[in-house]
Amino acid sequence: MAILNDCTYKNLARILTRAIGDVEFFNGTVCYEADGYAVNLRTTLLVQRYKAGGGGSPGRIKDIRPVWCECEVTRGGRVVANEFSWSEFRRFLTPPEPSRVGRTEPSLINHV
Repeated sequence: MAILNDCTYKNLARILTRAIGDVEFFNGTVCYEADGYAVNLRTTLLVQRYKAGGGGSPGRIKDIRPVWCECEVTRGGRVVANEFSWSEFRRFLTPPEPSRVGRTEPSLINHV
């Protein structure tokens, strides 16, 4: 069983927010690889953005709502069961900011 930790969620969220760009609807797959693991997130999302005068920078992501998502973790070409949690992942879903996007931490996935 692969348990995705904060570092994995953070890096996957960084990749996803860059892939979303400036759209309000996203349908696609993003992949994050490290330590011999590949994490593939296939998802369809609704992206809510701040409007001018709405309390945030206009165009900045306010919220991301999943319509559908599937997370697959593989190691050596074999699928590994995982406990992906949208609730956990959601904590990291903001536009990439230097203060939140750091270097990759050494242990990315806890294999049980």
